[in-house]
Amino acid sequence: METLDKMKSRDIEVVPTKITATSLMKQVGSAIMSDTPRWAKIVRLVSFGLIAVGSTLAASNPVTLPLLAAIIPYGGYISLVGTASATFVQFFSKKE
Repeated sequence: METLDKMKSRDIEVVPTKITATSLMKQVGSAIMSDTPRWAKIVRLVSFGLIAVGSTLAASNPVTLPLLAAIIPYGGYISLVGTASATFVQFFSKKE
């Protein structure tokens, strides 16, 4: 409450934004569906591979795969990195 009172005392005008959830979703959708450069497609495919490997490691049992027992706990992190990089690279589009 104190910070709100301080803001009111400084005569700060709060302007509501005109961005609605629908317009934001349309902007994100158009960015995702736009054509991506060749390097972005390669990074996306590598990311999908990381997701597959990470998910497989996360679902495996260290007793049945003793050679991979050291990296099995990192399966979730590997799939997280793959998912984040695939999502991030999708927002790059070709310059027109």
